[in-house]
Amino acid sequence: MGFDKSAFESRFREETTEHLARLEADLLELEKDAGNRKLLEDMMREAHTMKGAASMMGHGRIANLAHAIEDALSRIGKGEVEPDQRYFELLFKTLDSVKPLLLGEGDGFADTQSAPVAPERPAPRSDEGRVRDSGGGRSEPSSEGPSAAADGGADRATGGPPVGWSTPVESIRVDVRKLNQLMNLVGELVIGKIRLDQRRAELDGLVPDVEELYQRVRQAGDEQLTRLARTVADGLSRGMEELHRAADEMGFVVSQMQGSVMAVRMLPLDVLFGRFPRAVRDLSKQLEKPVELRIAGGETELDKTVLERIQDPLMHIVRNAVGHGIEPVEERRKIGKPETGTIELTACCKGSQVIIEVADDGRGIDPEKVRSAAVEKGIVSAEEAEHLTEAQVLDLLFAPGFTTRDGVSELSGRGVGLDVVRENVTQLKGHIEVSSEVGKGTRFTIRLPLTLAVTSALLVRIRGETFALPLDNIEETMRMESGEVKRVEGREAICVRDEIIPLVALGDVLGIPEPVRAEERRYVPVVVVGTGQRKLAVAVDELAGKLDVVAKNLGDHLAKVEHIAGATLSGTGTVIPILDVPSLMSEASRLHGLDRPLQARREERKRGSVLVVEDSVITRDLERSILEAADYEVDVAKDGADALNKLAQGRYQLVLTDISMPVMDGIEMIREMRKDARLSEIPVIVVSSQESEDDVRRGLEAGATAYLGKKTFDQTDLLDTVERLIGWSNRRMAGSAF
Repeated sequence: MGFDKSAFESRFREETTEHLARLEADLLELEKDAGNRKLLEDMMREAHTMKGAASMMGHGRIANLAHAIEDALSRIGKGEVEPDQRYFELLFKTLDSVKPLLLGEGDGFADTQSAPVAPERPAPRSDEGRVRDSGGGRSEPSSEGPSAAADGGADRATGGPPVGWSTPVESIRVDVRKLNQLMNLVGELVIGKIRLDQRRAELDGLVPDVEELYQRVRQAGDEQLTRLARTVADGLSRGMEELHRAADEMGFVVSQMQGSVMAVRMLPLDVLFGRFPRAVRDLSKQLEKPVELRIAGGETELDKTVLERIQDPLMHIVRNAVGHGIEPVEERRKIGKPETGTIELTACCKGSQVIIEVADDGRGIDPEKVRSAAVEKGIVSAEEAEHLTEAQVLDLLFAPGFTTRDGVSELSGRGVGLDVVRENVTQLKGHIEVSSEVGKGTRFTIRLPLTLAVTSALLVRIRGETFALPLDNIEETMRMESGEVKRVEGREAICVRDEIIPLVALGDVLGIPEPVRAEERRYVPVVVVGTGQRKLAVAVDELAGKLDVVAKNLGDHLAKVEHIAGATLSGTGTVIPILDVPSLMSEASRLHGLDRPLQARREERKRGSVLVVEDSVITRDLERSILEAADYEVDVAKDGADALNKLAQGRYQLVLTDISMPVMDGIEMIREMRKDARLSEIPVIVVSSQESEDDVRRGLEAGATAYLGKKTFDQTDLLDTVERLIGWSNRRMAGSAF
């Protein structure tokens, strides 16, 4: 099963279109100054990058044309040809011939022959020089005139675009920082709208007062004052009608704008889910467990930031389902289950949340085994373990250091994993829970906010201070009588529908002294919050209403303020802190004496760390996706200089690099690495469309460990080489420690 490249087709077209636009603009300048060496080098790099991306994506026809352009420019640079008007005209036509192929209008997609190598004979130094693409795929200067492919793409298929290509949609790539800035501006508009609504409400309160003033003046009998009061009252009434109309229109526009900007940031989960079939397939073969992965709800959209950060936690859960959940074939056969295990990965949107579930039909989780393992590792005492409910026992799976495995393998026994998953989900203002039935299977449910930018919140007050609690974390609100507050095992609690829920005063958690204890009040406003299976009742002074808030980052200087996730502004301009509910619950657990010593260190949970160095965005993302699907931790750099900076700051076990890049190419980067004692032992794999014997020799002599070609690119070869070299690197590092 090959890697699915279809998800990258749209981005490939966008990037290639940008390359063509830059080449066309530069070619116009080169036509005026054919001796401009800097311009020639830039154009050759553009053509080379376009060729490499086309080769990686399997579009040989485009790769061939890009090579023909690169070769023709190279001959100009070497002085092998003196370009005349017809030479430039043919170069323009060659560029034009790529455009219909991008739209699927040519027959080039069936042509997957490798891009041509250097021509067999030099180009003529005359005005008869031509760029020709031969039928065999070799591009070379010729005096025979342009080929059909270089003549504006005359060969056209009679059918539609190739399978997997949709009708092109006009689009433009935008830096995500610009989107974030736009979202911030929309947030300011929302805050402005809130202020306007508050002022409108204040003015509405003046209307009856002015009307009453008019009646009193009228009764006093002063006609002049009466007319003036009537004029003021009528003017205020008309003005308020206009203000209401304008405010309503503004509210509608702001709401539409907010929704539109948020929609731009949203991506379908298919972008993420597409990485899992290959990972499940490879792992199931490795473990010799036939597994079927069923995916549903991939069209559900999620904020780009949330989607990117949930990738690793979700991959860990899916891999656990294969490695730990699904039984071996013999075991399934004995208990009457189908030999092929099933994992369901589903997503849906409910309100302002996206719910992602990973369910398997495996052996399930034995609560007693979890309970025993938790006691053995000191996560809970034997006495505490006896009083835990089944839901609380399953919650122990997320404790650092917890494992039920006796041995150590790639997937288990290291005491790390699910604690990191919960931490990452919590950082996204979401929560995760697990349910299981022995012999039937296990289900992990992750609840995430649609976006981290805008949220609805409940305003609460403590000693005159106002705080915001995100509605996504609120189960319910109520007003309890003081007599309903109980003490259970020395702790305050309330009973809600036969469920005992711990009660804490919000002021105690935040360190704000309260003049009156909860049990001393006649009525106690209570907010029940929850994350997963855990619930907590929070006593406050006052419930101050609901508000749509625009979450603002606290900045680096306030980033470590406890229990505060961000801030927003009220209609009066007052800063309102947004409370971090998971953090509040952890602090409340500590106050109740429920926190437990969670021992054990976190160990590396990835197979290895790889730095991908590539100037082509499409190629870079393709390589990163292949590696991440194989559970490698991947970082990227756009050129050799950027890579050296990252290598100096972080520790990588392997580098994957292209050769031709701006600022600093791959060869120079490798040479610099080999000079540095800290970097000299890191394996380097070259993946380049420069595949001649001389190119390979040059790369290996510079210090490359392996050399792979883009034109014959095979993801299996890449993954095998990466796995082998990282293992070799780890063995060398381990050997050097003794």
